[in-house]
Amino acid sequence: MKQLLAHLGVILKPACGLKDPFLLPKPCLVKEEWILRYAQDDTGAKLKHLWLILLCLTFTYLLSACQPQNNQGSNQESGDPTSAQAPLPTRTVSLLGPGGATIQVLAEVADAEPERAAGLMFRTSLSSGTGMLFVFEQPQRLGFWMKNTLIPLDLLFFNGAALVAVIPHAKPHDETPLEPPMPADKVLEVPGGWAAANGVGVGWRLAQPASNRGQELGTR
Repeated sequence: MKQLLAHLGVILKPACGLKDPFLLPKPCLVKEEWILRYAQDDTGAKLKHLWLILLCLTFTYLLSACQPQNNQGSNQESGDPTSAQAPLPTRTVSLLGPGGATIQVLAEVADAEPERAAGLMFRTSLSSGTGMLFVFEQPQRLGFWMKNTLIPLDLLFFNGAALVAVIPHAKPHDETPLEPPMPADKVLEVPGGWAAANGVGVGWRLAQPASNRGQELGTR
């Protein structure tokens, strides 16, 4: 039996990373009767070796799948929030349109990474005339999604003061990236359909509000 185990160790060494053929790691332990059965198989050494390797890989997979799972949810493990964040400080954001048109939005300002990551996830409602303004350090290609977002939204992308892209009616729970082709440093999320209802589109401008840390938002 010792010789048979040694032979098995040599066979499994490439697949299981054995350093000592007599010390089989847990994922590669095989019952003795199975070893004897395959040792007596006369279908050829290559086929026997193949079966033993496949058995080792199967046991490795099954054992790893049966390991106790962490009690934390997958969202929490990946850094995603698992509930709605507390309301952020708000600022009145003014949008300036053609012909002197002005529309104001009472927006929560998210200018730190944890706040931006949580966004409007798990919020069950968003009143007309309210929203959330995401502020980034510099213009860049931004991608948003609607994971864990329960309400439809319009996304307004700004580069400085200029409104450069509008993505209307983003669908709840849709994980398709929402990525305009141009860089932006601010994104205003408002209720779905709000932009069209108020005639807001590319070419509008963002008046200069203050962030929730008392700093002026760049709107060059």
